[in-house]
Amino acid sequence: MFDKPYWSGRNPSRFLVTLLASAAFISTAGATPWLPQKVVASDGAANAWFGSQTVVSGNTAFISAPNATVSGRESQGTVYVFTKSGITWSQTQILEPSDAAAGMHFGAGIAVNGNTAVITAPIADQNGVVWQGCAYVFVRLGTTWVYSQKLTSDVGVQYDTFGNSVAMNANYLLISSGGSTTVGPGGSTTIPRAVHIFTPSIAGAFGPAWAEVQEITSPVVDGNYGSFGGSMAVGSDSLLIGARSATVAGSIGRGSVYVYKYNGSAWTMADNLTASDGAARDNFGVSISIDGTTAMIGAPGAATNGNTSQGAVYAFNETSGVWLQQQKLLVANGAALSLFGASVSLSGNWMLSGAYGVNNREGAAYLFRKNGTSWIQDQALVPTDLSPGDVFGYNTGLDGGTALVGAFNATVNGATSQGAAYFYTNPCYPNPTICIAAADPEPF
Repeated sequence: MFDKPYWSGRNPSRFLVTLLASAAFISTAGATPWLPQKVVASDGAANAWFGSQTVVSGNTAFISAPNATVSGRESQGTVYVFTKSGITWSQTQILEPSDAAAGMHFGAGIAVNGNTAVITAPIADQNGVVWQGCAYVFVRLGTTWVYSQKLTSDVGVQYDTFGNSVAMNANYLLISSGGSTTVGPGGSTTIPRAVHIFTPSIAGAFGPAWAEVQEITSPVVDGNYGSFGGSMAVGSDSLLIGARSATVAGSIGRGSVYVYKYNGSAWTMADNLTASDGAARDNFGVSISIDGTTAMIGAPGAATNGNTSQGAVYAFNETSGVWLQQQKLLVANGAALSLFGASVSLSGNWMLSGAYGVNNREGAAYLFRKNGTSWIQDQALVPTDLSPGDVFGYNTGLDGGTALVGAFNATVNGATSQGAAYFYTNPCYPNPTICIAAADPEPF
């Protein structure tokens, strides 16, 4: 079931006038209005973790519950498709793997581009190989998403967790694997963390088939400990690959983000981004988002004014092919252990970042908007029904005038860790003049 916003069925234009006239609906005075709607899974149950992944693409959104039990298969996982009509989001489909099995955590990662969605299951067994991992490609036909292809690593070994994270655009699909060390009679064998690059090739049954064309491994010796590939983003001419636990200049866990450029035949490392004021255990690179020539990189472990793990987000701009730090974003009145920057989503002149540690891990999310060449905090998004441990903001999604924030550990109707998600719709997008209207005397 989904919970409709209380303005559902009413004239939205009249509601907007009322909304703008009342600060009770706006978390920050003078901020842009973002209309909230809470959703839960139609078949939600305890420990499903609905809201673990939250992705928005136009009028479609994907929300995963990777620990959901389905037909007795514990931790199989499911992904829910939501569609927007007007300003209301409704669940329209449930996606499951074609070869569903217990323990695969389908929905641990989601990437969407246009009519293609890729959903990972990093601890799925493959032909008896434990935790090898895989990914599933779905394509949209009309209004329905259908299964198209299953992807696995060319080097499939146990505990490789292929599908640890995923990112894509129209031309490239990135899927990371966590690597593994196997100890046997002849000694140990280490498979390093890697990022597998796929491109659309021959036509498949429901669209292009994706084929692996390159594998990138960590460029540093601490690759299996540096979380290489734990976060990724695909730009127009750059791949950004995070290594949040990487040691930088002797600082353990300071974190870095590696930039790869295409040289005509392969992707090669071109740069290594770090925070200008980075410190040990900042975890710079735990989250990455790109839009055009701007990138946002989260560092939730960063300390500010003595506040341990208050967190920060760093804005980078690409100029003449080089990524340069432009600004460090901080939350106004931030507190220790907020973990701001745990998730980041960038769309045009808006940036959304989660801080799931706020208020004993109830969580919060913060919207920033671009003002000239700088980014300023617009408002905090904090639902009124949160409880400690809900971790609202652990994952976020943002596209155009829609923000989506997950709270995968939320209790719903007594079901512990069932999870919930919250949509926020900007009624002024893309034309802010619609929010400037004369008061309508007609009552609701």
